[in-house]
Amino acid sequence: CKPSRGRKRGICWCVDKYGMKLPGMEYVDGDFQCHTFDSSNVE
Repeated sequence: CKPSRGRKRGICWCVDKYGMKLPGMEYVDGDFQCHTFDSSNVE
């Protein structure tokens, strides 16, 4: 996740096993689990 201002979470994203950002997997706020999309995601 990128840091944000204030108490809210910044923009978060999922990555593949090589650390490459997955397209379309970017979120603001809220909790999400990358393993929901692909078991090889690590962030």
